[in-house]
Formats: sequence, C-alpha cells, structure tokens
Amino acid sequence: EHLRVLDLGKRITFINSKSEDVSWNTSIDMMFIDGWHSYDAVMADFDKFSSYVVKNGIIAIHDVFLYNDTVGTAAQDLLDTGKLQHLETVDDVFSDDRRIGMLIGRMGGKI
Repeated sequence: EHLRVLDLGKRITFINSKSEDVSWNTSIDMMFIDGWHSYDAVMADFDKFSSYVVKNGIIAIHDVFLYNDTVGTAAQDLLDTGKLQHLETVDDVFSDDRRIGMLIGRMGGKI
C-alpha cells in the first residue's frame, strides 16, 4: 500500500521469498536485507544479490542487534572479509526497549 501511495512501485521491488527461489538480473542501487533471521539466510541474500549492486551502491542489513548471534555475526563477517564497507550503524530501539539496529554499508572497496 505504501509503495502505491508514494508512487514508488516503479523504483522499489519488494521480494518476499527465499533467495534460492528468486530469479534476478537487474541492477540494484540499494539493497535492504530483512528476511529470515539466520546467519545462513543473511549470507544467502547477500551472495545471491550483492553482485547486482551498482558501484558505490548501498546494502542495509536490519536487526543486527536484535539477532546479534545470527544476523549481527553475518554482518560482521561481511565487514571482516572486506565484502562490505561500513558506513553507519543505526541503533534504533523497539517499543519494548529491544535494540534492533541496522548496519549500512557499501560494497567492498574504498569510497
């Protein structure tokens, strides 16, 4: 509904499927990973779609604090291996005081 109201349907593609079930061949300016909260799922999303992210494109990974042992670990591994360059970490707090957090980065390499 929000995509329609804001007229973003031509600019944003929402995918609600497992990475292995998606066929993709279009460039991506900004990728937002917020799916299944396991280490393997985050890495599968990254591995499947990161090659389509344009030079200096943005990748955001949500729930890095809330699921620190899975999502957070995957995000940290992407940083440690140089596959993702850290830009910013947003520390947001959910309504019941749980830290959610989002890592925002660029594809590997220098800005």
